Amino acid sequence: MKNRTSRIGRIAAIAAMMGLLVSGAAHISAQASRAAVDLSSDTGRFELADHIEELVRDRRDLEIEPAGYARRYGQTGPGASEPDTDLVYGVYENMGPNIGAVTWTDEALVPSIDDGGCAAVELTYSINRDEIVSIRCNGVA
Repeated sequence: MKNRTSRIGRIAAIAAMMGLLVSGAAHISAQASRAAVDLSSDTGRFELADHIEELVRDRRDLEIEPAGYARRYGQTGPGASEPDTDLVYGVYENMGPNIGAVTWTDEALVPSIDDGGCAAVELTYSINRDEIVSIRCNGVA
């Protein structure tokens, strides 16, 4: 009986490890597919924007709903003249006529807003790491 119990335990451990491996492989695959996203196409850009906004909604330190903001994204960050291949910069504003809209900019710098409380939110997302590396409300209105 002892051999059978230890054998079942080993089988359960192997099955658990296989589950972890499959889960890890799916995560790596998802990261690889995001790293390979075609940001020159509208479809690729908006799929990435949807993913970034899902990550924003999942955060516990800053509870905002992206759909309540006009969202602008770009790959040319503050102080840069060339697009970054890894980072996406975003600015969310909940004022003005474009609330709910998502836009991408190639050439122009995504503007930095210095005031506005959570009426204005800035974020930086890393494509390669598949994570938001910074996000903040901009000051107190």
